[in-house]
Amino acid sequence: MARSTPAQARTSRQTARIGLAAAIVVATGAVCTIAYFYATSVTQLPPDNQADVIDTAPIQIGEAGTANSGEFQILLVDEHDATKVTGKLSARSIQSENRTLYRVKGPDAEYYLDDGSVLHITADDGLVTMPSPEQQPEQGELSGHVRVRYYAPDEFGHRVSTKSNTPDIEVTTDAPVRFDKQRGEVSTTGTFTVVSERVTGSGIGLSVALNQIEKRVSRIVIEREGNFRVPLARSEPKTEPATVASAPPTAPQTHQATPRPNPISPDTQQQPETAGPAVSDDVITAYRVTCLDDVVIELYSGDRAAAVKSERLDAWFRLVNNALAEDAIRPIAFDLASRREVAPIIQPIGPEPIQTPLGSVESSSYLTNSYALTNVVPAQPADVQPESSINLQEETTGALQIVTEPSVAPLSDIIVEADDEDRVTLAWSGRMIVVPTSLDETQLFNDDAALLLSSPQSGVVTTNDLHSDSGGISGNIEYFATRRRLVLHEAATPENENAPGTTPFAGISLDMPGFGTINAVQAVVDLSTQTAQVTGPANLLFTQDGEQIGNARFDDECLADLLVDGDTVYGIRAFTMKERAELNHTQGAFRGDTIEGQFTRSNDGVWTIEDIASLGNAIAVDHEEGWLEADTIAVHFDTSVATKSNVVVRTLKAEGNVLGEQVQDDVALAARSLEAQFEPGRSHRSPSLDNISATKPEEKLRSVLVRADLFGNEDSPATYDQVSRASDPVHASAQHIRFDAIARRATLVSETGEPALAQAGASSIVGPQVLLDSVQRSVWVFGPGSFSGQAESTSENGSSTIDASWATEMRYDDRAGRLLAVGNVTAQLLDDTGLSLDELQGHRLEAQITPFTEPKDNNNSFNPSQVASVQETLGSRQLQWAEVEGAVLHIDDDARATATSKRYELVMVPSGDDPQAPMTQEKRLVRLGYLEADSFRVDTDLPSNAISNSTEINAQPETSDKPTQRLTVPGAGKMLMMARASLATEYDERESETPTPSAPLPDVPEFGQSLFTWTKSMSLHQADARAELRGDVTMTHIREIDGQQTYIEAQYISASMNNDASSESEGSIRTALATEGVYVRSRGNDGTREARADIAEYDATKGHVVLKASPGRTVTLYDPSRSGAVEAAEIFWDLVKDRIEIRNASPFVGAGGP
Repeated sequence: MARSTPAQARTSRQTARIGLAAAIVVATGAVCTIAYFYATSVTQLPPDNQADVIDTAPIQIGEAGTANSGEFQILLVDEHDATKVTGKLSARSIQSENRTLYRVKGPDAEYYLDDGSVLHITADDGLVTMPSPEQQPEQGELSGHVRVRYYAPDEFGHRVSTKSNTPDIEVTTDAPVRFDKQRGEVSTTGTFTVVSERVTGSGIGLSVALNQIEKRVSRIVIEREGNFRVPLARSEPKTEPATVASAPPTAPQTHQATPRPNPISPDTQQQPETAGPAVSDDVITAYRVTCLDDVVIELYSGDRAAAVKSERLDAWFRLVNNALAEDAIRPIAFDLASRREVAPIIQPIGPEPIQTPLGSVESSSYLTNSYALTNVVPAQPADVQPESSINLQEETTGALQIVTEPSVAPLSDIIVEADDEDRVTLAWSGRMIVVPTSLDETQLFNDDAALLLSSPQSGVVTTNDLHSDSGGISGNIEYFATRRRLVLHEAATPENENAPGTTPFAGISLDMPGFGTINAVQAVVDLSTQTAQVTGPANLLFTQDGEQIGNARFDDECLADLLVDGDTVYGIRAFTMKERAELNHTQGAFRGDTIEGQFTRSNDGVWTIEDIASLGNAIAVDHEEGWLEADTIAVHFDTSVATKSNVVVRTLKAEGNVLGEQVQDDVALAARSLEAQFEPGRSHRSPSLDNISATKPEEKLRSVLVRADLFGNEDSPATYDQVSRASDPVHASAQHIRFDAIARRATLVSETGEPALAQAGASSIVGPQVLLDSVQRSVWVFGPGSFSGQAESTSENGSSTIDASWATEMRYDDRAGRLLAVGNVTAQLLDDTGLSLDELQGHRLEAQITPFTEPKDNNNSFNPSQVASVQETLGSRQLQWAEVEGAVLHIDDDARATATSKRYELVMVPSGDDPQAPMTQEKRLVRLGYLEADSFRVDTDLPSNAISNSTEINAQPETSDKPTQRLTVPGAGKMLMMARASLATEYDERESETPTPSAPLPDVPEFGQSLFTWTKSMSLHQADARAELRGDVTMTHIREIDGQQTYIEAQYISASMNNDASSESEGSIRTALATEGVYVRSRGNDGTREARADIAEYDATKGHVVLKASPGRTVTLYDPSRSGAVEAAEIFWDLVKDRIEIRNASPFVGAGGP
């Protein structure tokens, strides 16, 4: 065989320093038996620099005969090649007891192994059997103080001197050690100790069986009370990785098991990471180690101490050339140097954080307070049965199935006392068995070393923090050392589940002080992939100061990405809880089909939640503020200001079927999606959206709403509702609703489908885009829209309904008191009784209203109910002026501005054509006012306690404290006025025959009372109920007294109206004064008479007109009953009786006709 290379020698030395107690057990048992095994193997000659070690010529043992002999030394040579020295034997004396039995004093043997190592065995006495002098000892017993020392080769693979070097491993015992070459066995029944640079240990009773054909150990058994102690080097404090949660600090390193021939992948494990066996001359073997009864593994590091207790320990090892690979056992190190704070993650929307400071080793991925010995990964539990007997029958694979009878001896005090040394200890009270096993064992499929802790009797494996009350319970624990994969399984059904006093346990349960308790089915940590997994159903209970403050649960599993730097775990970067996941706290809850979260570390080393999302049937609840429900909810936290007791929400997004309610403000919302932005701020409670917060009490940092976006669609718009005892209910709906809390502005947008709607109490605004500004108290509607609201009425009927619409835009600034509507504007004021209707129409409507005055105690909180309430504007405050312009002034359209005022009365009429039919009530028009012009303006002068009706043109207060107003038309126009008496179906009989009304003039409704037209201007003063008209003025009047028509033309007319509301003639003309080019025409019994004058004084109530001429001029009257015209300085004309009275007559009578 080829000489061992220096690299192999270094590997062997490094293997001796691997800090796992179970691996040292294997090495120890091999050392105890190697003396005989390698004495018969082929070895190399010693190198030249080691020639002084063997300074005697070969002597055959048989030459000593049976006589006593003094000190002697002999060489051992290979039985097939006498030139190859395999070791040397020496003793102070040798004495023959009989032909084959010899007693030796101070036996000393050195054996030179293939890899350059040396095995040195000494004892006080020995009794050996040699069949012939030419043969080596067949069996025997060493007694006294027996020492077995192992020396690893130097870095060049050369043997070292046993005289000048310290052994790497030393096994000692004061009990007899027996060996049998033929049977291949070595044993001792006494106590032995093991000491090495990295391991100390002891046990009672040791036996070793050898496979001489395959030249390997076939069985090692320690009878009872074994223990091993492995010191851990305290490394310098590690610099924590600076990488935030979004990326790992270093790429994960891949570690895989040593390649072996023809691996077979069982169904329970992943596929092998190597494509096939490596081409090598290395000898690969596998061993299984089993420790029984009262197994305890303890780990001490700094001020932390943890323990794992079970009934059984099984370990599997793959050896290459009888040594573990360098990276076969890779430790898991958690951040034990210091405890980092982890912020709570279960209250993303609630007003108060969880006050529990959580160390990075106490987060939800750690299943003990200090170590991840209980943090786990799913794998199939090993098929291990309890030991009951010894069976050395060898299977075809060469593996031995070892089953031993449990020891009944009590657990001795074999645990090393705690001191300041970082260390791991292993102890057990029953047997420890080491046997070869198949390379195709499941546990070795991807690892060179694996470990299983189980309890077949009780079904419980416990973990404990020795310095606190924390701990855990599981069915069994697996550790795959090469991949650093740790698994906690739920318990299988224990064998004695029906035995009295036993309680079967299912699942795993872990207690962590300062954090809480985890109950789950299985848990996993895999540092090769930097992931962790907890299998549910699982429940996590969070505690603080001994009180439960919340819990988390899920039905399926929780996956976590770990923040790892080298072999050290610093915390959780991200997690995913699946299937009915919940995070609950005394202040709130977060629920969904799946919950995902991501952590980061702030500049001061505080671990905090950065993102959390609920996917599917998501619900976020704040027990004081309200709740939010959606298909998905995602919350992003501001980690720059996070502390161990405070988290600050930065953004919130909800998608799909969003529903929400804010209890304190009685707010409800519905949308397809919601987006909200927050910023840190000191809290002040106000009944508005901007108090969504994450912390309490009031003096703590809060998340204040900056912006919120609600999204709907054409079929299902987003909605927002707020109900408050202090103000009217608020409702908003649109495809997109945005609340900007910094600017205190709300925007509603609906580009298609139903338009956006903003509603406060009985007032509402509709349009494709609606902008509500709380600072300016303004409303801006882009595009066609409408307004509907309530206003107090001047009548006894109470309130009235206001309806307005426009085609282009509407703006209202409450602070400036300015209203503007553009594009086919219509505004109506309808009394609740339906008996009063006023309407304005035009292309452009602009109005000035008393500006809003800010209350001194206003807190400027964002509240849509306070934004531009038209009810408040048109109710308690007054209209100062309004201008209406027709389209003729702005666009290519001849449409003019109009104003209409209608009054109705309820009358009883037959329900059918039959006069005897039952009477029914119907509404009948009794008064009408109509104005048409290119533009007109209404100016008002209202007392502070008065309420204005801006569209009622012809109303006049009865007393001086009633509203007054002035209507002005700056250009041409038309005005129609009608009184209820003119609508009577029958006239009073003033003569024997009912007069026949003449045909109406053009543009004059047959039911009309008076019609005015003009070309220059018109003004109507409500205070004195007088209208002044200029420029080609015409007045057509149907007299109430006889139903006949009077027509007047002039350049100026001043008409007075009847403003007595109790009169049937309310709104009718009383008198009219016409000047400048007056023309009068009236129909009488004798036909139509006409007159021209400079002045006409018309008394509509009596049906008289007085015609006057200016000095030097005359009045001319054309009477069809006479042959010519009558001229006079003044003429009195009784239109009803068709009688003329000439005053200051002129002697001239002209021809007929005007």
